[in-house]
Amino acid sequence: MKKRKMQSAIRKELLEPIGLISVNFGMLESGLEFFIWILISKNQRIGQIVTAQLSYKKLVDVFSSLFRELVKDNQYYDEFEDIRKRLHKAEEIRNAIIHSRWGASRQQNSSLRIKTTATSKKGIEFKHETISLEEIKNIADNIAILASDLSDLLFKIIGK
Repeated sequence: MKKRKMQSAIRKELLEPIGLISVNFGMLESGLEFFIWILISKNQRIGQIVTAQLSYKKLVDVFSSLFRELVKDNQYYDEFEDIRKRLHKAEEIRNAIIHSRWGASRQQNSSLRIKTTATSKKGIEFKHETISLEEIKNIADNIAILASDLSDLLFKIIGK
């Protein structure tokens, strides 16, 4: 007997940009690690040892602390602060997309994002959000732009 294949509730045109969110976030995380390696030591292997077991959130914390400690030129502080805030927001948005369940939407080029949480304070909650293909593409693009901005900041600093 032939097994029946499960059909995805998400529209196929949304799968590629959701995949791009994951890939672009990996690129951002790699850029963050590289920045830390450069700040820590000329020996890249030392930085790799430090960052190997760190979560993304911890990478942002280490990056922020090292930047504040080692980069004394105040002309980069506003740019750093903007990037730091965007790093936190990128994780939040990425997690919302990647760790959600997806359902069909009546709106064209959209899917329903479903998140279920249960806490001691509020009990179980179901959150539903219709998200469009364009919104998902924008999230993927914004993460890629953030990775580029992080890289640009690094090269400004090491170029001095």
